[in-house]
Amino acid sequence: MKTKTFVVNLKDSVDRRSFMEAQLKFFPELDITFFDAIDARKFTKSDIDKVYNDIKAKQVINRSMSKGEIGVAMSQLTIMKKIAVNYDFGLIMEDDLLISPYFSESLEIAVKTLESSKPQIILFTPIPYYSAIAPVEINKLQNRYIYKVWQDASCAACYLINKPACEIIINEFTPIKSVIDNWGYFIQNKFIDIKAIVPHVVGFSKYGLNQSTININNTRNEFIESNTSKYSVVQKINIKLKKFYQSKKYKIINNINNVWFDDMDIIQPNF
Repeated sequence: MKTKTFVVNLKDSVDRRSFMEAQLKFFPELDITFFDAIDARKFTKSDIDKVYNDIKAKQVINRSMSKGEIGVAMSQLTIMKKIAVNYDFGLIMEDDLLISPYFSESLEIAVKTLESSKPQIILFTPIPYYSAIAPVEINKLQNRYIYKVWQDASCAACYLINKPACEIIINEFTPIKSVIDNWGYFIQNKFIDIKAIVPHVVGFSKYGLNQSTININNTRNEFIESNTSKYSVVQKINIKLKKFYQSKKYKIINNINNVWFDDMDIIQPNF
């Protein structure tokens, strides 16, 4: 059975679509639909106010969202609604990806791993930290497994999501109050079981390493750094001790060397 796959693509981004089509023809196990991305940059304030709650956004991510981020959230939420109504699960992809030859093998195991009643997401892109407890084997020779994401991860470029997870995200982010890839929100609130493939099998193409077509203005790193500096010496020591304890108990693996961020918070592939 083919995996229903939605590729998010702006209508005028013809080169990106062509590049994705050239790659995706090597993956016949995918039932592909190109979804016309919602370009919220063209929205009026009235249009934005109908779908977005700025007060709640400041509570959840501590800042306002850009129109580009709102457009991304709207696009992916629309796809999630389609999955929730018509499918048990689906694969959501962006149009700036570089897909590994090992993708098919990883997808096959990921699909088998999904449970129908438990809200689950499996990321195909890099993650900074994961727990080495009870991994699911994909390819032992390549040391490729599915691991549980530890605390947080970003990037909604390629992920498998089941119907229960779609329903939770739709409910939580209607109206929109966060960037769509705020996986930490769902992990820390214990809403969704989020796992990832390590080493990852999807990175970014030359399009993803250039400025996004939707002008995402991501200030996540700056916010984290500014808040970290506000902690007292005692608080910082307590945080380090807590991390040390958790790293031992939950076998936390630092995968940060395989996740590179530039000033635009874009992940560089390193298959």
